[in-house]
Parts: sequence; structure tokens; C-alpha cells
Amino acid sequence: MKLFSIIMMSSALLSMPTFGATCSVSATGVSLGTYTPNQAAPVDSVGQITVTCTKDLFDTLPANVNYSIDISRGSSSSYSPREMTSGANALHYNLYRDSLRTIIWGDTTGGTSSVTGTLQLQPLPGAASNAHSAYSRIFANQNAVPGAYADTLFITVNY
Repeated sequence: MKLFSIIMMSSALLSMPTFGATCSVSATGVSLGTYTPNQAAPVDSVGQITVTCTKDLFDTLPANVNYSIDISRGSSSSYSPREMTSGANALHYNLYRDSLRTIIWGDTTGGTSSVTGTLQLQPLPGAASNAHSAYSRIFANQNAVPGAYADTLFITVNY
């Protein structure tokens, strides 16, 4: 008996520019493949979140853009654990900042942490991007009902 699971990420943007720059965020969904109910090993996968900032045409000074990336709880009431759902059924998972899957990526509440970064924008108009890995895990030993499980997360970039 196997179970197909996908985490879908959509994006949102909160902007607070301090000079002539505009930033956006894009994400690749995390596809977790199959999960066999009660399997002894967790299912791990990796997605990517990219922040891109562009200077305004008439801003000719070099500048650094400091930013933080927050990820919502999705449909869960807490960050630990997040839940994917298939109808009334749930499958517990989480997203992490690190490949060891020890630091939960959230919004700095509930024991979670944001990801921070800096983009260096050159004097001429142009864009710069940073890509960040989002490490996911479906926890082992869950007696889940077979189905297509999904969750929608919102990504917020503060800059």
C-alpha cells in the first residue's frame, strides 16, 4: 500500500523598500514521492526558494539588500508538526533550513527560524538573486490512509 504526497508552495511578497529596489520570491514545490504507511524511515526531499531584487533605473549607487524569508504553517495550527491533508486525513511533515533537518523554517515564532540573506546590487540597473534550499521530511511510522496529500505554504520576504 503506497501513498503519494506533494507539498505545494505558493508565494506572497511583503515589501518594505528602503531605496530604489524591488524584490520578488519564487519557489519550486517540494515533491515527496511515495510514503508507505507505517514505514520505518522518513521520506526526505529538497525544494528551492529564490529571492531576486532589481534596482530602479535611476538609482545609480551600489547597494546591499538585506532580507529575511518566512514560511507559513500552511493548514496546520502549529509548526511542529505541519500537516498535509487528503480530505479529513493528515500526514505530518516539516520544512527545515538545514540538511540535517534540525532547524524548522518558519517565521521565528514557536521555536522556528527564518532564513536571512544579502543581495549586492551593482550601480547600474540590473538584478541579483540568491537561492535557498528548503529541506523537507515526512515523519516515519505514520499510519496514514492512502491518498494524495497536499499543503499550501505562503512565503514572505521582508526587505
